[in-house]
Amino acid sequence: CSSDLNATGSYSFNQNFTAINPNQPGSTGSSLASLLMGYPATGSARLTTKFFSFADYYGLYFQDDYRVNSKLTLNLGLRYEYETGLQEANNNFTYTFDRTVTNPIQATAAPGTIARGGLVYAGVDGAPTAQGNPSSRKWAPRIGIAYRMNDKTTIRTGYGIYWAPARYESSPAGLGAEGFTRDTVFDTVDPYTPTVNLSNPFPNGLLQPVGSSLGLLTNIGSDVPLINPDRRGGLVQQFSFDIQREIGQGIGLELAYIGSRSTRLQHAGTGAAAFNINALDPQYFALGNSALNGAVPNPFAGSPLRAGVISAANIPLQRTLRPHPHFNSITAYYMDGNRARYDSFVIKAQKRMSQGLTFLSSLTWTKAYDASFSDGNTFAGTAGAPQTPYDLAREHALSSNLAPLRFTSTFTYELPFGKGKPFANSAGTAVNYLVGGWSVNGIWTMQSGFFSSITQNTNNNGVFGYQRQRPNSTGQDAASAGSFASRLDGWFSREAFSTVPQGQFGNTARTLPVLGPGQVQWDLSLFKTAAVTEKLRAQFRLEAINAMNTPVFRGPANAFGAGNFGTVTRQANFPRQIQMGLRFMW
Repeated sequence: CSSDLNATGSYSFNQNFTAINPNQPGSTGSSLASLLMGYPATGSARLTTKFFSFADYYGLYFQDDYRVNSKLTLNLGLRYEYETGLQEANNNFTYTFDRTVTNPIQATAAPGTIARGGLVYAGVDGAPTAQGNPSSRKWAPRIGIAYRMNDKTTIRTGYGIYWAPARYESSPAGLGAEGFTRDTVFDTVDPYTPTVNLSNPFPNGLLQPVGSSLGLLTNIGSDVPLINPDRRGGLVQQFSFDIQREIGQGIGLELAYIGSRSTRLQHAGTGAAAFNINALDPQYFALGNSALNGAVPNPFAGSPLRAGVISAANIPLQRTLRPHPHFNSITAYYMDGNRARYDSFVIKAQKRMSQGLTFLSSLTWTKAYDASFSDGNTFAGTAGAPQTPYDLAREHALSSNLAPLRFTSTFTYELPFGKGKPFANSAGTAVNYLVGGWSVNGIWTMQSGFFSSITQNTNNNGVFGYQRQRPNSTGQDAASAGSFASRLDGWFSREAFSTVPQGQFGNTARTLPVLGPGQVQWDLSLFKTAAVTEKLRAQFRLEAINAMNTPVFRGPANAFGAGNFGTVTRQANFPRQIQMGLRFMW
Protein backbone atom coordinates (compact mmCIF):
# COMPACT_ATOMS: atom_id res chain seq x y z
CA CYS A 1 0.00 0.00 0.00
CA SER A 2 1.39 3.41 -0.91
CA SER A 3 0.03 6.91 -0.47
CA ASP A 4 0.54 10.27 -2.15
CA LEU A 5 4.18 10.72 -3.11
CA ASN A 6 5.74 14.17 -3.01
CA ALA A 7 2.33 15.85 -2.66
CA THR A 8 3.97 18.74 -0.78
CA GLY A 9 6.29 19.33 -3.72
CA SER A 10 9.97 19.93 -4.36
CA TYR A 11 11.37 23.35 -5.25
CA SER A 12 14.59 24.95 -6.46
CA PHE A 13 15.82 28.46 -5.82
CA ASN A 14 18.33 30.73 -7.54
CA GLN A 15 19.68 34.24 -7.00
CA ASN A 16 17.71 36.00 -9.74
CA PHE A 17 14.93 37.44 -7.61
CA THR A 18 17.42 38.96 -5.14
CA ALA A 19 20.09 40.08 -7.65
CA ILE A 20 20.73 43.70 -8.61
CA ASN A 21 20.24 42.81 -12.28
CA PRO A 22 18.39 39.50 -12.81
CA ASN A 23 19.62 39.31 -16.42
CA GLN A 24 23.23 39.48 -15.22
CA PRO A 25 23.14 38.30 -11.60
CA GLY A 26 26.91 37.82 -11.39
CA SER A 27 27.94 37.73 -7.75
CA THR A 28 24.85 39.54 -6.51
CA GLY A 29 21.77 37.91 -5.12
CA SER A 30 21.46 34.76 -3.07
CA SER A 31 19.48 31.57 -3.56
CA LEU A 32 19.20 31.34 0.23
CA ALA A 33 17.65 34.80 0.29
CA SER A 34 15.16 33.70 -2.38
CA LEU A 35 14.28 30.74 -0.19
CA LEU A 36 13.74 32.93 2.87
CA MET A 37 11.51 35.24 0.83
CA GLY A 38 9.58 32.22 -0.47
CA TYR A 39 10.24 32.76 -4.18
CA PRO A 40 11.10 29.46 -5.94
CA ALA A 41 12.41 29.41 -9.52
CA THR A 42 10.97 25.99 -10.36
CA GLY A 43 8.87 23.43 -8.59
CA SER A 44 6.82 20.29 -8.95
CA ALA A 45 4.38 18.24 -6.92
CA ARG A 46 3.07 14.76 -7.54
CA LEU A 47 -0.25 13.17 -6.72
CA THR A 48 -0.31 9.39 -6.57
CA THR A 49 -3.37 7.21 -6.34
CA LYS A 50 -3.22 5.02 -3.27
CA PHE A 51 -2.14 1.51 -4.12
CA PHE A 52 -3.17 -1.67 -2.41
CA SER A 53 -1.06 -4.25 -4.22
CA PHE A 54 -0.73 -7.88 -3.25
CA ALA A 55 0.26 -11.33 -4.49
CA ASP A 56 -0.95 -14.65 -3.09
CA TYR A 57 1.43 -17.52 -2.40
CA TYR A 58 0.63 -21.14 -1.59
CA GLY A 59 3.04 -23.97 -0.83
CA LEU A 60 2.94 -27.62 0.21
CA TYR A 61 5.92 -29.75 1.18
CA PHE A 62 6.57 -33.41 1.91
CA GLN A 63 9.87 -34.71 3.28
CA ASP A 64 11.07 -38.03 4.63
CA ASP A 65 14.37 -39.65 5.62
CA TYR A 66 14.49 -43.30 4.61
CA ARG A 67 17.22 -45.50 6.01
CA VAL A 68 17.77 -48.28 3.47
CA ASN A 69 20.39 -50.04 5.59
CA SER A 70 23.13 -49.21 8.06
CA LYS A 71 25.21 -47.55 5.32
CA LEU A 72 22.68 -45.94 2.97
CA THR A 73 20.20 -43.17 3.83
CA LEU A 74 17.87 -41.38 1.44
CA ASN A 75 16.40 -37.92 1.98
CA LEU A 76 13.33 -37.46 -0.22
CA GLY A 77 11.26 -34.33 -0.64
CA LEU A 78 8.59 -32.89 -2.89
CA ARG A 79 7.37 -29.33 -2.88
CA TYR A 80 4.55 -27.68 -4.76
CA GLU A 81 4.04 -23.95 -4.82
CA TYR A 82 1.85 -21.48 -6.61
CA GLU A 83 2.25 -17.72 -6.68
CA THR A 84 -0.23 -15.41 -8.32
CA GLY A 85 0.94 -12.41 -10.25
CA LEU A 86 0.89 -8.98 -8.67
CA GLN A 87 -2.62 -7.56 -8.28
CA GLU A 88 -4.08 -4.28 -7.11
CA ALA A 89 -7.30 -4.14 -5.13
CA ASN A 90 -8.85 -1.55 -7.49
CA ASN A 91 -7.01 -2.53 -10.70
CA ASN A 92 -5.08 0.73 -10.51
CA PHE A 93 -2.20 -0.30 -12.73
CA THR A 94 -1.36 -1.58 -16.21
CA TYR A 95 -1.32 -5.22 -17.16
CA THR A 96 1.27 -4.68 -19.88
CA PHE A 97 2.14 -2.73 -23.02
CA ASP A 98 0.56 -4.40 -26.04
CA ARG A 99 3.12 -4.17 -28.87
CA THR A 100 0.72 -5.26 -31.64
CA VAL A 101 -2.50 -3.34 -31.06
CA THR A 102 -3.25 -0.42 -33.39
CA ASN A 103 -3.11 2.84 -31.46
CA PRO A 104 -5.96 5.34 -32.02
CA ILE A 105 -3.45 8.05 -32.95
CA GLN A 106 -2.84 6.21 -36.22
CA ALA A 107 -6.25 7.38 -37.48
CA THR A 108 -5.16 11.03 -37.28
CA ALA A 109 -1.60 10.53 -38.52
CA ALA A 110 -0.26 10.98 -42.04
CA PRO A 111 -1.41 8.33 -44.57
CA GLY A 112 0.72 5.20 -44.43
CA THR A 113 1.86 5.80 -40.86
CA ILE A 114 1.83 2.70 -38.69
CA ALA A 115 1.38 3.28 -34.95
CA ARG A 116 1.18 0.04 -33.04
CA GLY A 117 1.30 -0.32 -29.30
CA GLY A 118 -0.28 1.08 -26.17
CA LEU A 119 -0.84 0.46 -22.49
CA VAL A 120 -3.36 -2.18 -21.47
CA TYR A 121 -4.92 -1.62 -18.06
CA ALA A 122 -5.81 -4.36 -15.62
CA GLY A 123 -9.44 -5.43 -15.90
CA VAL A 124 -10.21 -3.06 -18.79
CA ASP A 125 -11.82 -4.60 -21.89
CA GLY A 126 -11.28 -8.09 -20.56
CA ALA A 127 -7.58 -7.69 -19.71
CA PRO A 128 -6.26 -9.86 -16.86
CA THR A 129 -6.17 -8.32 -13.41
CA ALA A 130 -2.86 -9.93 -12.38
CA GLN A 131 0.49 -9.14 -13.95
CA GLY A 132 2.64 -11.88 -15.43
CA ASN A 133 1.78 -15.44 -16.40
CA PRO A 134 2.59 -17.51 -13.29
CA SER A 135 3.00 -21.22 -13.80
CA SER A 136 0.60 -23.61 -12.08
CA ARG A 137 3.08 -26.50 -12.41
CA LYS A 138 5.76 -25.51 -9.93
CA TRP A 139 6.69 -28.98 -8.76
CA ALA A 140 10.03 -29.14 -7.00
CA PRO A 141 11.39 -32.64 -6.20
CA ARG A 142 14.53 -33.03 -4.07
CA ILE A 143 16.65 -36.08 -3.32
CA GLY A 144 19.68 -36.55 -1.12
CA ILE A 145 21.80 -39.68 -0.77
CA ALA A 146 24.29 -40.39 2.02
CA TYR A 147 26.47 -43.50 1.86
CA ARG A 148 28.84 -44.43 4.69
CA MET A 149 31.75 -46.34 3.18
CA ASN A 150 33.35 -46.97 6.56
CA ASP A 151 33.63 -45.37 9.96
CA LYS A 152 35.76 -42.53 8.58
CA THR A 153 34.42 -41.91 5.07
CA THR A 154 31.01 -40.76 3.87
CA ILE A 155 29.83 -39.89 0.36
CA ARG A 156 26.91 -37.51 -0.16
CA THR A 157 25.12 -36.33 -3.25
CA GLY A 158 21.93 -34.44 -3.92
CA TYR A 159 19.70 -32.84 -6.52
CA GLY A 160 16.84 -30.40 -6.19
CA ILE A 161 14.58 -28.11 -8.20
CA TYR A 162 13.75 -24.69 -6.79
CA TRP A 163 11.58 -21.86 -8.07
CA ALA A 164 12.88 -18.34 -7.67
CA PRO A 165 10.32 -15.99 -6.10
CA ALA A 166 9.05 -13.06 -8.13
CA ARG A 167 10.31 -9.61 -7.20
CA TYR A 168 8.60 -6.29 -7.85
CA GLU A 169 9.72 -2.70 -8.07
CA SER A 170 8.28 -0.08 -5.75
CA SER A 171 8.45 2.77 -8.29
CA PRO A 172 5.28 3.84 -10.14
CA ALA A 173 6.82 2.75 -13.46
CA GLY A 174 7.91 -0.61 -12.06
CA LEU A 175 4.40 -1.18 -10.76
CA GLY A 176 2.90 -0.21 -14.09
CA ALA A 177 1.13 2.76 -12.51
CA GLU A 178 1.18 5.10 -15.52
CA GLY A 179 -1.91 7.29 -15.37
CA PHE A 180 -2.28 6.84 -11.63
CA THR A 181 0.39 9.40 -10.81
CA ARG A 182 0.58 12.95 -12.14
CA ASP A 183 3.03 15.79 -11.72
CA THR A 184 2.16 19.47 -11.60
CA VAL A 185 5.13 21.68 -12.50
CA PHE A 186 5.90 25.36 -12.85
CA ASP A 187 8.89 27.25 -14.20
CA THR A 188 9.25 30.98 -13.54
CA VAL A 189 10.02 32.56 -16.91
CA ASP A 190 10.15 36.22 -15.85
CA PRO A 191 13.42 36.71 -13.87
CA TYR A 192 12.19 40.06 -12.53
CA THR A 193 8.83 39.25 -11.03
CA PRO A 194 8.12 36.18 -8.89
CA THR A 195 4.89 34.59 -9.98
CA VAL A 196 4.79 31.90 -7.32
CA ASN A 197 5.15 32.05 -3.56
CA LEU A 198 5.71 29.15 -1.21
CA SER A 199 2.62 30.11 0.74
CA ASN A 200 0.56 29.00 -2.28
CA PRO A 201 2.84 27.51 -4.95
CA PHE A 202 -0.01 25.94 -6.93
CA PRO A 203 -2.88 28.45 -6.88
CA ASN A 204 -4.82 26.47 -9.48
CA GLY A 205 -4.47 23.24 -7.53
CA LEU A 206 -2.70 20.02 -8.44
CA LEU A 207 -3.43 18.09 -11.60
CA GLN A 208 -5.34 14.93 -10.78
CA PRO A 209 -4.29 11.50 -12.04
CA VAL A 210 -6.29 10.47 -15.09
CA GLY A 211 -6.24 6.75 -14.23
CA SER A 212 -7.00 4.43 -17.12
CA SER A 213 -9.36 6.85 -18.88
CA LEU A 214 -6.95 7.56 -21.77
CA GLY A 215 -6.40 3.88 -22.47
CA LEU A 216 -4.06 3.31 -25.41
CA LEU A 217 -3.44 7.05 -25.67
CA THR A 218 -1.83 7.27 -22.22
CA ASN A 219 1.55 9.05 -22.33
CA ILE A 220 1.57 9.55 -26.09
CA GLY A 221 4.95 11.05 -27.00
CA SER A 222 6.39 10.18 -23.58
CA ASP A 223 7.85 7.22 -21.71
CA VAL A 224 5.79 4.16 -20.80
CA PRO A 225 6.55 0.90 -18.97
CA LEU A 226 6.14 -2.59 -20.34
CA ILE A 227 5.36 -5.11 -17.59
CA ASN A 228 6.33 -8.52 -18.90
CA PRO A 229 3.02 -10.37 -19.43
CA ASP A 230 4.78 -13.74 -19.84
CA ARG A 231 6.85 -13.85 -16.64
CA ARG A 232 6.51 -17.34 -15.20
CA GLY A 233 9.18 -17.58 -12.48
CA GLY A 234 12.82 -18.61 -12.50
CA LEU A 235 13.71 -22.31 -12.43
CA VAL A 236 16.87 -23.32 -10.52
CA GLN A 237 18.35 -26.83 -10.56
CA GLN A 238 20.95 -27.44 -7.85
CA PHE A 239 23.17 -30.49 -7.44
CA SER A 240 26.17 -31.47 -5.36
CA PHE A 241 28.61 -34.30 -4.68
CA ASP A 242 31.01 -34.45 -1.75
CA ILE A 243 33.31 -36.84 0.06
CA GLN A 244 33.88 -36.43 3.80
CA ARG A 245 36.83 -38.11 5.49
CA GLU A 246 38.10 -38.06 9.06
CA ILE A 247 41.89 -37.82 8.89
CA GLY A 248 42.76 -37.93 12.59
CA GLN A 249 43.26 -35.50 15.47
CA GLY A 250 39.55 -34.71 15.28
CA ILE A 251 39.94 -33.19 11.81
CA GLY A 252 37.42 -33.80 9.06
CA LEU A 253 38.27 -33.14 5.41
CA GLU A 254 35.61 -32.51 2.79
CA LEU A 255 35.96 -32.30 -1.00
CA ALA A 256 32.83 -31.11 -2.78
CA TYR A 257 31.47 -30.11 -6.15
CA ILE A 258 28.45 -27.78 -6.11
CA GLY A 259 26.65 -26.62 -9.22
CA SER A 260 23.42 -25.17 -10.54
CA ARG A 261 21.69 -24.45 -13.83
CA SER A 262 19.07 -21.71 -13.91
CA THR A 263 16.64 -20.57 -16.59
CA ARG A 264 13.90 -17.97 -16.96
CA LEU A 265 15.69 -15.60 -14.60
CA GLN A 266 15.40 -11.84 -14.68
CA HIS A 267 18.46 -9.95 -15.83
CA ALA A 268 19.38 -8.91 -12.28
CA GLY A 269 19.41 -10.49 -8.87
CA THR A 270 18.31 -7.41 -6.97
CA GLY A 271 18.10 -4.56 -9.49
CA ALA A 272 15.25 -3.65 -11.79
CA ALA A 273 17.03 -4.87 -14.95
CA ALA A 274 14.76 -2.53 -16.91
CA PHE A 275 15.73 -1.59 -20.45
CA ASN A 276 14.32 0.34 -23.40
CA ILE A 277 12.84 -1.79 -26.17
CA ASN A 278 11.88 1.19 -28.34
CA ALA A 279 15.34 1.59 -29.83
CA LEU A 280 15.99 1.96 -33.55
CA ASP A 281 16.35 -1.42 -35.25
CA PRO A 282 20.04 -1.90 -36.25
CA GLN A 283 18.97 -2.73 -39.82
CA TYR A 284 18.48 1.02 -40.33
CA PHE A 285 22.09 1.85 -39.43
CA ALA A 286 22.91 1.28 -43.11
CA LEU A 287 21.07 4.51 -43.97
CA GLY A 288 23.89 6.47 -42.37
CA ASN A 289 23.97 8.74 -39.37
CA SER A 290 23.38 11.94 -41.36
CA ALA A 291 20.17 10.63 -42.84
CA LEU A 292 18.95 9.10 -39.61
CA ASN A 293 19.54 12.29 -37.63
CA GLY A 294 18.16 14.54 -40.36
CA ALA A 295 14.80 16.24 -39.91
CA VAL A 296 11.74 14.97 -41.79
CA PRO A 297 8.07 16.00 -41.59
CA ASN A 298 6.45 14.67 -38.45
CA PRO A 299 3.82 12.10 -39.52
CA PHE A 300 1.84 12.97 -36.40
CA ALA A 301 2.04 16.77 -36.89
CA GLY A 302 -1.58 16.97 -37.99
CA SER A 303 -2.90 14.93 -35.11
CA PRO A 304 -4.59 16.78 -32.25
CA LEU A 305 -3.27 14.00 -29.99
CA ARG A 306 0.42 14.73 -30.61
CA ALA A 307 2.58 15.50 -27.56
CA GLY A 308 6.08 15.14 -26.21
CA VAL A 309 8.67 13.89 -28.70
CA ILE A 310 6.15 13.96 -31.58
CA SER A 311 4.81 17.48 -30.99
CA ALA A 312 7.13 19.36 -33.39
CA ALA A 313 6.49 19.91 -37.10
CA ASN A 314 9.72 18.12 -38.01
CA ILE A 315 11.42 15.28 -36.16
CA PRO A 316 14.52 13.13 -36.85
CA LEU A 317 14.05 10.34 -39.37
CA GLN A 318 15.28 7.76 -36.87
CA ARG A 319 12.36 8.50 -34.56
CA THR A 320 9.82 7.72 -37.29
CA LEU A 321 11.56 4.35 -37.87
CA ARG A 322 11.36 3.13 -34.30
CA PRO A 323 9.08 0.17 -33.52
CA HIS A 324 6.61 2.46 -31.73
CA PRO A 325 7.27 5.97 -33.07
CA HIS A 326 4.42 7.56 -31.11
CA PHE A 327 6.22 6.86 -27.81
CA ASN A 328 9.63 7.80 -26.46
CA SER A 329 11.23 5.12 -24.27
CA ILE A 330 9.35 1.90 -23.58
CA THR A 331 10.99 0.43 -20.50
CA ALA A 332 10.60 -3.33 -20.18
CA TYR A 333 10.40 -4.69 -16.63
CA TYR A 334 10.83 -8.27 -15.38
CA MET A 335 11.99 -9.76 -18.67
CA ASP A 336 13.05 -13.31 -17.87
CA GLY A 337 15.38 -14.35 -20.68
CA ASN A 338 18.39 -14.72 -18.38
CA ARG A 339 20.06 -18.08 -17.83
CA ALA A 340 22.88 -18.88 -15.45
CA ARG A 341 25.46 -21.59 -14.89
CA TYR A 342 27.36 -22.08 -11.65
CA ASP A 343 30.13 -24.58 -10.92
CA SER A 344 32.34 -24.68 -7.85
CA PHE A 345 34.89 -26.91 -6.14
CA VAL A 346 35.17 -26.68 -2.35
CA ILE A 347 37.83 -27.96 0.00
CA LYS A 348 36.89 -27.73 3.67
CA ALA A 349 38.73 -28.78 6.80
CA GLN A 350 37.14 -28.70 10.24
CA LYS A 351 38.59 -29.61 13.61
CA ARG A 352 36.44 -30.30 16.61
CA MET A 353 37.58 -28.73 19.86
CA SER A 354 40.44 -30.81 21.27
CA GLN A 355 43.69 -29.85 22.93
CA GLY A 356 42.32 -26.32 23.13
CA LEU A 357 42.05 -25.83 19.35
CA THR A 358 39.14 -25.72 16.91
CA PHE A 359 39.08 -24.37 13.37
CA LEU A 360 37.04 -24.30 10.18
CA SER A 361 38.80 -23.50 6.90
CA SER A 362 37.42 -23.58 3.38
CA LEU A 363 38.69 -22.82 -0.11
CA THR A 364 36.14 -22.24 -2.87
CA TRP A 365 36.91 -22.05 -6.57
CA THR A 366 33.99 -20.79 -8.63
CA LYS A 367 33.12 -20.23 -12.26
CA ALA A 368 29.77 -18.75 -13.23
CA TYR A 369 28.07 -17.35 -16.30
CA ASP A 370 24.89 -15.31 -16.65
CA ALA A 371 23.30 -12.41 -18.49
CA SER A 372 22.67 -10.25 -15.42
CA PHE A 373 23.62 -6.96 -17.00
CA SER A 374 22.00 -4.93 -14.23
CA ASP A 375 23.94 -6.53 -11.38
CA GLY A 376 27.12 -5.17 -9.86
CA ASN A 377 28.80 -4.47 -6.55
CA THR A 378 31.38 -2.18 -4.99
CA PHE A 379 34.20 -4.40 -6.28
CA ALA A 380 33.06 -4.62 -9.90
CA GLY A 381 31.39 -2.22 -12.27
CA THR A 382 28.08 -3.01 -13.87
CA ALA A 383 26.94 -2.83 -17.47
CA GLY A 384 23.66 -1.35 -16.23
CA ALA A 385 21.75 -2.12 -19.42
CA PRO A 386 22.19 -4.25 -22.54
CA GLN A 387 24.18 -2.87 -25.44
CA THR A 388 21.26 -3.74 -27.70
CA PRO A 389 17.79 -5.05 -26.77
CA TYR A 390 17.71 -6.85 -30.12
CA ASP A 391 20.39 -9.36 -29.11
CA LEU A 392 20.30 -10.10 -25.38
CA ALA A 393 22.32 -13.27 -25.96
CA ARG A 394 25.37 -11.02 -26.29
CA GLU A 395 25.01 -10.18 -22.60
CA HIS A 396 25.77 -13.76 -21.54
CA ALA A 397 29.25 -13.68 -20.03
CA LEU A 398 31.26 -14.34 -16.89
CA SER A 399 29.26 -13.36 -13.82
CA SER A 400 30.30 -10.16 -12.07
CA ASN A 401 28.60 -11.26 -8.84
CA LEU A 402 31.07 -13.89 -7.66
CA ALA A 403 34.76 -13.85 -6.83
CA PRO A 404 36.32 -16.89 -8.55
CA LEU A 405 38.54 -17.73 -5.56
CA ARG A 406 37.84 -17.32 -1.86
CA PHE A 407 39.53 -18.69 1.26
CA THR A 408 38.22 -18.26 4.80
CA SER A 409 39.47 -19.65 8.07
CA THR A 410 38.16 -19.21 11.59
CA PHE A 411 39.84 -20.56 14.69
CA THR A 412 39.80 -20.50 18.46
CA TYR A 413 42.85 -21.50 20.53
CA GLU A 414 42.65 -21.75 24.30
CA LEU A 415 46.03 -20.93 25.81
CA PRO A 416 47.42 -23.96 27.72
CA PHE A 417 47.73 -22.27 31.09
CA GLY A 418 45.71 -22.56 34.27
CA LYS A 419 43.41 -25.09 35.88
CA GLY A 420 42.72 -28.10 33.65
CA LYS A 421 45.46 -27.09 31.18
CA PRO A 422 48.92 -28.61 30.54
CA PHE A 423 50.76 -25.75 32.22
CA ALA A 424 50.21 -24.09 35.63
CA ASN A 425 47.52 -26.68 36.29
CA SER A 426 48.14 -26.76 40.03
CA ALA A 427 48.74 -23.06 40.46
CA GLY A 428 46.96 -21.22 43.19
CA THR A 429 43.74 -19.32 42.78
CA ALA A 430 45.45 -15.96 42.24
CA VAL A 431 47.79 -17.33 39.56
CA ASN A 432 44.97 -19.18 37.87
CA TYR A 433 42.92 -15.96 37.66
CA LEU A 434 45.94 -14.31 36.08
CA VAL A 435 47.09 -16.89 33.51
CA GLY A 436 44.05 -19.14 33.03
CA GLY A 437 40.95 -18.75 30.85
CA TRP A 438 42.65 -16.98 27.91
CA SER A 439 41.73 -17.74 24.29
CA VAL A 440 42.77 -16.28 20.94
CA ASN A 441 40.23 -16.13 18.10
CA GLY A 442 40.61 -15.14 14.50
CA ILE A 443 38.93 -14.85 11.11
CA TRP A 444 41.22 -14.85 8.09
CA THR A 445 39.75 -13.95 4.71
CA MET A 446 41.47 -13.94 1.34
CA GLN A 447 39.51 -13.36 -1.83
CA SER A 448 40.28 -12.61 -5.43
CA GLY A 449 38.71 -9.64 -7.18
CA PHE A 450 35.61 -9.75 -9.36
CA PHE A 451 35.46 -9.86 -13.14
CA SER A 452 35.31 -6.41 -14.72
CA SER A 453 32.59 -4.80 -16.82
CA ILE A 454 33.74 -2.13 -19.28
CA THR A 455 31.40 0.43 -20.81
CA GLN A 456 32.01 3.39 -23.09
CA ASN A 457 31.80 6.78 -21.39
CA THR A 458 30.17 8.40 -24.43
CA ASN A 459 27.14 6.48 -25.64
CA ASN A 460 27.09 7.46 -29.30
CA ASN A 461 23.97 5.34 -29.87
CA GLY A 462 21.99 7.09 -27.15
CA VAL A 463 20.18 9.26 -29.68
CA PHE A 464 18.78 6.06 -31.22
CA GLY A 465 17.35 4.88 -27.89
CA TYR A 466 20.23 2.64 -26.78
CA GLN A 467 21.20 2.90 -23.12
CA ARG A 468 24.77 1.59 -23.21
CA GLN A 469 27.61 1.22 -25.63
CA ARG A 470 30.72 -0.85 -25.11
CA PRO A 471 34.11 -0.13 -26.71
CA ASN A 472 35.91 -2.32 -29.20
CA SER A 473 38.74 -4.59 -28.15
CA THR A 474 42.03 -4.02 -29.94
CA GLY A 475 43.30 -7.48 -29.07
CA GLN A 476 45.77 -6.34 -26.41
CA ASP A 477 45.65 -7.52 -22.81
CA ALA A 478 43.01 -5.47 -20.99
CA ALA A 479 44.89 -5.73 -17.68
CA SER A 480 47.70 -3.24 -17.16
CA ALA A 481 51.15 -4.44 -16.17
CA GLY A 482 53.02 -3.62 -13.00
CA SER A 483 52.76 -4.04 -9.26
CA PHE A 484 49.51 -3.84 -7.33
CA ALA A 485 50.32 -0.34 -6.08
CA SER A 486 51.21 0.97 -9.53
CA ARG A 487 48.00 -0.43 -11.03
CA LEU A 488 45.80 1.58 -8.67
CA ASP A 489 46.21 4.55 -11.03
CA GLY A 490 45.61 2.45 -14.14
CA TRP A 491 44.06 -0.96 -13.58
CA PHE A 492 43.15 -1.36 -17.25
CA SER A 493 45.27 -0.80 -20.32
CA ARG A 494 43.80 2.03 -22.37
CA GLU A 495 45.47 0.61 -25.47
CA ALA A 496 43.28 -2.48 -25.17
CA PHE A 497 40.16 -0.55 -26.21
CA SER A 498 39.01 1.84 -28.91
CA THR A 499 35.95 4.09 -29.15
CA VAL A 500 32.98 2.80 -31.14
CA PRO A 501 31.26 5.42 -33.33
CA GLN A 502 27.56 6.01 -33.76
CA GLY A 503 25.65 3.28 -35.52
CA GLN A 504 27.87 0.43 -34.34
CA PHE A 505 28.16 -1.92 -31.37
CA GLY A 506 31.37 -2.65 -29.53
CA ASN A 507 32.78 -6.17 -29.60
CA THR A 508 33.87 -6.17 -25.95
CA ALA A 509 32.05 -8.75 -23.85
CA ARG A 510 29.84 -7.64 -20.97
CA THR A 511 32.48 -8.87 -18.51
CA LEU A 512 36.18 -9.46 -19.09
CA PRO A 513 38.48 -11.99 -17.38
CA VAL A 514 40.29 -9.13 -15.66
CA LEU A 515 39.96 -9.31 -11.90
CA GLY A 516 39.61 -6.20 -9.79
CA PRO A 517 41.42 -5.67 -6.46
CA GLY A 518 41.14 -8.62 -4.10
CA GLN A 519 40.74 -8.78 -0.34
CA VAL A 520 42.97 -9.85 2.54
CA GLN A 521 41.75 -9.25 6.07
CA TRP A 522 42.44 -10.49 9.59
CA ASP A 523 39.95 -10.05 12.43
CA LEU A 524 41.49 -11.04 15.77
CA SER A 525 40.26 -11.15 19.33
CA LEU A 526 41.55 -12.05 22.78
CA PHE A 527 39.12 -13.37 25.41
CA LYS A 528 39.64 -13.84 29.13
CA THR A 529 36.95 -15.87 30.91
CA ALA A 530 36.85 -16.24 34.70
CA ALA A 531 34.37 -17.58 37.24
CA VAL A 532 33.06 -14.88 39.59
CA THR A 533 30.80 -17.22 41.56
CA GLU A 534 29.64 -20.77 41.08
CA LYS A 535 26.95 -19.63 38.60
CA LEU A 536 28.34 -16.33 37.35
CA ARG A 537 31.16 -15.97 34.83
CA ALA A 538 32.73 -12.83 33.38
CA GLN A 539 34.42 -12.51 30.01
CA PHE A 540 36.73 -9.70 28.97
CA ARG A 541 36.96 -9.24 25.19
CA LEU A 542 39.58 -7.32 23.23
CA GLU A 543 38.70 -7.29 19.53
CA ALA A 544 40.57 -5.91 16.54
CA ILE A 545 38.62 -5.72 13.29
CA ASN A 546 40.95 -5.50 10.29
CA ALA A 547 43.75 -6.08 12.76
CA MET A 548 46.55 -5.72 10.17
CA ASN A 549 45.01 -2.47 8.87
CA THR A 550 44.98 -3.82 5.32
CA PRO A 551 42.95 -1.71 2.88
CA VAL A 552 40.37 -3.36 0.63
CA PHE A 553 39.81 -1.32 -2.51
CA ARG A 554 36.67 -0.93 -4.53
CA GLY A 555 36.66 -1.70 -8.22
CA PRO A 556 38.31 0.62 -10.74
CA ALA A 557 36.34 3.17 -12.77
CA ASN A 558 35.03 1.24 -15.76
CA ALA A 559 33.90 3.89 -18.28
CA PHE A 560 36.36 3.90 -21.18
CA GLY A 561 36.99 7.43 -22.39
CA ALA A 562 36.52 9.03 -18.99
CA GLY A 563 39.48 10.76 -17.39
CA ASN A 564 39.47 8.40 -14.42
CA PHE A 565 39.12 5.19 -16.46
CA GLY A 566 40.85 2.33 -14.67
CA THR A 567 41.56 4.38 -11.55
CA VAL A 568 40.92 2.93 -8.09
CA THR A 569 39.89 5.82 -5.88
CA ARG A 570 37.93 4.40 -2.94
CA GLN A 571 38.48 2.06 -0.06
CA ALA A 572 35.75 -0.50 0.67
CA ASN A 573 36.57 -1.42 4.26
CA PHE A 574 37.24 0.42 7.51
CA PRO A 575 40.69 1.04 8.95
CA ARG A 576 41.65 -1.00 11.98
CA GLN A 577 39.04 -0.82 14.74
CA ILE A 578 39.81 -1.90 18.30
CA GLN A 579 37.09 -2.38 20.87
CA MET A 580 36.89 -3.77 24.38
CA GLY A 581 33.94 -5.26 26.21
CA LEU A 582 32.90 -7.07 29.35
CA ARG A 583 30.30 -9.83 29.22
CA PHE A 584 28.59 -11.58 32.10
CA MET A 585 27.15 -15.09 31.71
CA TRP A 586 24.96 -16.97 34.15
